[in-house]
Amino acid sequence: MATYWLPISAGLALLIAALDVEREAYNLPIGHSLSQLIYGGFLALSLGLLCLQPSRAPKKPLRVQPSAWWWADVIACTYLIVPLMQWLIPAARPENSPIQGLNGFPSGHEVSTWALSWLIFKTHPRLAPLWFGVTVLIGWARMETEAHYPCQVLSGAVLGVGLGWLQTRCNGGVLLPRSLALFGWRVR
Repeated sequence: MATYWLPISAGLALLIAALDVEREAYNLPIGHSLSQLIYGGFLALSLGLLCLQPSRAPKKPLRVQPSAWWWADVIACTYLIVPLMQWLIPAARPENSPIQGLNGFPSGHEVSTWALSWLIFKTHPRLAPLWFGVTVLIGWARMETEAHYPCQVLSGAVLGVGLGWLQTRCNGGVLLPRSLALFGWRVR
């Protein structure tokens, strides 16, 4: 349990932010920047970290890691699981949300960021505090901009950690390696 202090403390920080936003969302401009711009950079940097790992030997080239599949697998699982859950559990977004409809539960941003933070936590532990910190900021921004209710963001965080954990437990990933195996391709 002691090794999981970082994801647990990040989850508690998100819970505290959710309790604060529950009282009053200010819809600050920084929330919009964090919600969209930083999210895109977060995905790109996560891809880079999971794909490439420098070798310890001097003058050796970067090599593609098997964990590169994890990134694509997380994104594919997110884009399959989140819309399915939003269809099965129709939940409205906040009244002032820029996106309307019954597709608020869970937050797809939070599912992917928490899953990727978990993978960074497992592959690059020294960078994990930064990744979890940015993940909490993105979750706060989704609530602050009233794109999601706090319960939708928190449920996305729980689902994301579960997806990240599943990625590291399943040999080769959850969805993509098994799908590619149907076509005779091997993922190592």
